[in-house]
Amino acid sequence: MTGALRDDHGMTDDEIAAIQNRYGKGPNLAADLAVLTARWRGDEPDLRMLLIQRNNKPFRGFWALPGGFVDLGEDLEPAVRRELHEETGIQDLGTTPLEQIGAFGHPSRDPRSRVISIVFLAWVQENSLPDPKGGDDAAAATFVRVRDGVVTDDAGHALSLAFDHDHVLAKVWERIRSQAAGSSTPLLLLPERFSSEQVIALYEALTGPCDPQALLSWLRNNGWIRPEGPAWTRSAGPPAHAPFPWSAPRLSDSST
Repeated sequence: MTGALRDDHGMTDDEIAAIQNRYGKGPNLAADLAVLTARWRGDEPDLRMLLIQRNNKPFRGFWALPGGFVDLGEDLEPAVRRELHEETGIQDLGTTPLEQIGAFGHPSRDPRSRVISIVFLAWVQENSLPDPKGGDDAAAATFVRVRDGVVTDDAGHALSLAFDHDHVLAKVWERIRSQAAGSSTPLLLLPERFSSEQVIALYEALTGPCDPQALLSWLRNNGWIRPEGPAWTRSAGPPAHAPFPWSAPRLSDSST
């Protein structure tokens, strides 16, 4: 996968040469994690993505997905979970499955050496997570707003992303949309008990306008939600897939 590359990484040629003399020119393997969650403002979801602010060159002060280099003898998922803990303090994502989104390996994506990153995605209920706190080589860690694959601060200002992570997040968002359009996965972002309005608003935030009654019937008929008094609750079990009862939005509409 390719994307626009940054040349404002803040490293001199001598600094790059010193790193390459010590560690080599690669290729090196990294693992990064996109953690998607939602903060609820009444019935409206405020979609959030976990980012860290880099404390070291290259791209000191820029934002990035949590992640880092895979150690020798370490598998990919344990590596990305370790990096998540080191950089954000979040050690446990519970039973949330990690989905491997893809590999990003443009030769110039990291000025230090040839780095190939494997990117994972996790959908997590916000209440199940501790507040993130920057650690290791992360100066800060926080959940920032995400809309159509673009991350901003709470005032709506776009954040400067390190490496090719703007391109990575665009691809992650494509996967989020395609996964939402025909599965129960978005239910992972809901509170334990939720309203019909919350379900509808969440799916529309992820996939675009939908038929509210058809959506609720589809979720209930597949056994993914069940009534609990005046509210709903998510049925036990991992996320599952089934065709939408209406035409899904064209995913290319959100491509960058």
